[in-house]
Amino acid sequence: MSFKKVSNGNLMKKKWKRIGSILFVVLAVVMLMEKWSSHLEREDEMTVEMSENEKGYADAFYQRLCSRMESRYMADLSEMRKECGRLETRNQEIDDIFLSLYSDKAKGVLTEQRFMKLTVAMEQEQEV
Repeated sequence: MSFKKVSNGNLMKKKWKRIGSILFVVLAVVMLMEKWSSHLEREDEMTVEMSENEKGYADAFYQRLCSRMESRYMADLSEMRKECGRLETRNQEIDDIFLSLYSDKAKGVLTEQRFMKLTVAMEQEQEV
C-alpha cells in the first residue's frame, strides 16, 4: 500500500472513519438480528396460538366428517337391508315356482323339455 505523505492527523482521521463505518455496519447487523429474533419469537407465539385454533377447527371438521360418514353408513345399511329382504322374498318366490312346476310336470301339464328350460333359468336367477 502506498500512502502519500500525509500528516499523522489525516491518517488517524481516515482510520477512525473506516472503524466508524465498520462499527456502523456491525451495529446495523446486530440491530437487524435483534429485530429478526424478536420477530421469530412473535412468529413462534402466533404459531402456537394458530395451532391451538387450528386444532379446534380440525376437531370440528373431524366431528362433522364422522357424523356424515355415520349417516351415509346408516343409509347404506338401510338400503342393504331392504335389498337383502327383497332378494330373500324373490328366493322364496322361486322356490314356490319350482314346486308349482314340479307338480305341473308330475300332472303331465308340462313337458320334460319345458320343465328343464324353466328350472335352468330359475336356478341361474337364484344363484345371482
